[in-house]
Amino acid sequence: MKQTMREKITQPLIDQALGGGKRSLRTLPKSNLLGPTGARLWADFLWPQPGFAGAVDFIHKLNIPSLFTVECSAVTSYEPSKSDWYPSYLSMEYASNKISFKESKYITWEDCAVSCQTWTNTGPQEATLRLVAEPLLFGNESRSEGLSGSLEVPRHGFTLLAALRTSRPELFTGLTLKPGETAEIIIAAALGLQETDEPAALEQRLDGLLCPGASAEQLLSGQQQAYQRWFDLAPVFTSSEPLLDKTWLYRWFVMRHTLAEPRYGQLQHPVFYEGRSHKMSKTPL
Repeated sequence: MKQTMREKITQPLIDQALGGGKRSLRTLPKSNLLGPTGARLWADFLWPQPGFAGAVDFIHKLNIPSLFTVECSAVTSYEPSKSDWYPSYLSMEYASNKISFKESKYITWEDCAVSCQTWTNTGPQEATLRLVAEPLLFGNESRSEGLSGSLEVPRHGFTLLAALRTSRPELFTGLTLKPGETAEIIIAAALGLQETDEPAALEQRLDGLLCPGASAEQLLSGQQQAYQRWFDLAPVFTSSEPLLDKTWLYRWFVMRHTLAEPRYGQLQHPVFYEGRSHKMSKTPL
């Protein structure tokens, strides 16, 4: 059993080493955990549905009910569905005789929540998709090529800023899929603080994700590579026991998962949270 010089061994890709299968809270078995966290944005848990609905947090435990979801006229429930957890992203698949749906979603270190979705109408009738933004953040606007909003959090003394955009603006008013038709969609929300971030900075983050020609595969690959780079700098450990090696990698994942850089108030530098508050109340903000 030994620690090996980095030039002799390549660190296993963290997704390959630790990923696969559904992971949820014991108290909420239908929930999904999300591995990647941003400098300030993270999710306590997500429900098995398109987008980011569950308990979303920014610096502190806030329990924002959602950032955005997508409603489909052909679906009343996404159970049963298949979810696979990976350190850098979460995947979900659902299929019925009316609709087929696949999604990969993640949070970037720059505090952007990204959802890459593929919808196929497998039924005999038209199906309509509609993007629903969280009213707490975006008010009750229903149609636009992009949304922006804010949310005061008095108990922590800051105001959240949020911007939302999609590669298919028709989603805001209703995107119709004919029988047999497929739509690939990218949706992204960028979050910041009114006290530290300019609204234009949030829009610039979205520009990088929703630039013309960008594909879901390219975005996910970029997220995996960016996430992996953090682990490439971690010490490499190998032994004759695979479980011990995996445990070593998992402990580094926990360190990355609990890493934050609030850049607000007294927390101006990188910090590590002692866990991510899964045992706290899930009452919505």
